[in-house]
Amino acid sequence: MVRPVTRAGLTALLFGFALPALAADITWSVDQPFRFLRFASDHLVHELAFADASKTPGFRKHRVSAMEARLNSQAWWTTPPVNGGATPKAAVEALRAAEGRLPDRFDIRLGWASLLRNHDQAQMSDATCWNVNRQDFMNCRSDVGGITARNGYIVPEHHFVTVRISDGVAGQACRLRIETALTPGYGFVEDNRKSGSRESAEAGIDCAGAAVLRIPYGTQFTVSGTAQGLPLAPVEIRVRDFMIASLGDSFASGEGNPDLPAVLDAERTIRPRYDEASGDKRTDYGVPRRKARPDGTIAPFSSARWLDRRCHRSMYSAHTRAAIALALSGDRHHAVTYASYACSGAEITDGLFWPQDGRECIAGSAGNFRHMEPQIGALVGAMGGTSGGALRFLGFDNTLEPGDAYTREVLSRLGGGTVAIRKARGLCQAWPGGNRLDRRPLLQVARFGRKIDLLLLGIGGNDMGFSKLVTSLVMTSGLTDPFGDLMAPIYAMAAGGISLAEARRNIDLLDGRYEMLARAVRDKLEIADPAHVLLTGYPSPAFDENRRYCDSRRRGMNATRFFSLAGPEQTAGKANIREAQGVVERLNGKIRSLAKSHGFTFIDSHFDRFRSHGICATAPGRRAAEQLDLPHKRTGAAQWQVFNPATSFHPYAPRQRWFRTFNDSYLLMYHYKANAYEEDPVDVGNPKFLALRTLGGPVHPTAEGHAAMADSLYCAAAEKLLAGQKDALCD
Repeated sequence: MVRPVTRAGLTALLFGFALPALAADITWSVDQPFRFLRFASDHLVHELAFADASKTPGFRKHRVSAMEARLNSQAWWTTPPVNGGATPKAAVEALRAAEGRLPDRFDIRLGWASLLRNHDQAQMSDATCWNVNRQDFMNCRSDVGGITARNGYIVPEHHFVTVRISDGVAGQACRLRIETALTPGYGFVEDNRKSGSRESAEAGIDCAGAAVLRIPYGTQFTVSGTAQGLPLAPVEIRVRDFMIASLGDSFASGEGNPDLPAVLDAERTIRPRYDEASGDKRTDYGVPRRKARPDGTIAPFSSARWLDRRCHRSMYSAHTRAAIALALSGDRHHAVTYASYACSGAEITDGLFWPQDGRECIAGSAGNFRHMEPQIGALVGAMGGTSGGALRFLGFDNTLEPGDAYTREVLSRLGGGTVAIRKARGLCQAWPGGNRLDRRPLLQVARFGRKIDLLLLGIGGNDMGFSKLVTSLVMTSGLTDPFGDLMAPIYAMAAGGISLAEARRNIDLLDGRYEMLARAVRDKLEIADPAHVLLTGYPSPAFDENRRYCDSRRRGMNATRFFSLAGPEQTAGKANIREAQGVVERLNGKIRSLAKSHGFTFIDSHFDRFRSHGICATAPGRRAAEQLDLPHKRTGAAQWQVFNPATSFHPYAPRQRWFRTFNDSYLLMYHYKANAYEEDPVDVGNPKFLALRTLGGPVHPTAEGHAAMADSLYCAAAEKLLAGQKDALCD
């Protein structure tokens, strides 16, 4: 309804002044504010979860966790809202059907990110502005997001804005008008159609309805109007578009949480199984295997799928989740352009500055480069819009410490020259085809089309040897036992391993790597204020639900007999969990110190929350979700022991533990680094085969863990980007 006359208006009436406009009734918000998603239905998923979660206590400080609790809840998806209407599941499925996307029925068991599929055989990235084949953000097309130009994602042409009359009464006539000069092609769009429509300076609407405005990027419109013939105070409409970039390793990419889990066979198993108690070969038991054809060969399109498979980058990443929350929070007068190059396995050296070997590669497929362009160079190319065109590279000064492992193990082999990094018999190509590895990293040169507002960074764990330290913690079988399985050393070589002393030595040598990183942030990424670099620390997986150290056990890692966790009671000096925790704390302390010295913002407020959610944490009453033993099936039996993983394994259900077990990784990803095959006639059950398929992200945060990390990131980011907006801040 129209608001009453203000005191200023009453004074004007009494003294004969011209009647001023009423109090401002025009409101507006940006459409599709998380521009990375191309389709309205994918955006609706998060809009619905955000709106519902915002009503709950504690939302402001833990908004991503509150959203996650809904997005992976069967009850939330299938319960109608309090004020009536369709369930979230029905609303999303209806919009997907209208968009012509298949499958249009959502299997909640697979997790909300599985909705990115446009059809059964589609790449997950097809629903986003990331082109996985080209490894860039060029040529994105999104009708609802208004993205059409070649580099229109990174540098927007325009934004769509929905304009309303607050408290407008249905059936009453209202008009909106743009007072500023119009650029051809911009203004209120005809019939609110975002494509194929004409634009005008005025729009007549039902007072309870809305008008859609197309506004050029970086410009401002003054919009006024009338409600039932009475004037409305003008408002200034200017969309702030925040450029948020993400770089880093597996804790930044979302490792352990594929957007679509691997499809397991509901009937067939792999034989033989090794009895977990004695290690004896049991020919009457089988463990799960990938979905198979009738002839027993692996079915196509049954592998785990990711936004980027070579990097195991997913929508569940803490960086991505924080960016989504930023787009949905506050006054909604802003949008977020998000670009992530985070890659599992990355170090500051081979990852950020030098080419990195990917997690997977697919022989003969598009985008099959095994070694990838350094993340910093790739981001420079994206910001300059040069990706896909002629590439120019410039050497960046190498200031690594003299004893740095990368210098010793890689650069020392170069002598005084360079060496090609393409493997002569490699399954997949190296990036780029003609590039050669140099002592100085070669990074792209480009003139930026816009500035980076925020850099989300998670790096340093692999530089220390985090995954290798985990290997040392669990590889307690087969290495020292002369009667152990002879294939254990083969696995250990593939997984790596590291001593506590070597881990500590690597931590001490991080200074040179971070010095290079700080210079690149300033000189290559052109970030003037280093406080806008949010550097995330590494949460600990070492504790149970009572905040005590995990004890020695094989729970959660009995996919093969190689594994057994070294608890705190085991002999010191052999990478038991207490000493490993000390190394992780030392790593975080070092990164915190380096962040301070370089002006970065260090993020560690999530550490205490993780203290009761380690890899061995369990909660009563959650048997299926907390299940840590690998299900198995007796040959010829109709039922699986414990549960059938093909139908009853819920990889994203709520858990007390916020870390992936080795069994989780086996069931979720069925991963094999050498070649993530789509079809293979060989699916054998030897211990090496089983063990290697657990390497897709064990001891990495679950989706809940990433949400908790995203809460901390969001709170720090909101202070930088949304200051002054009380509802957007955490305190």
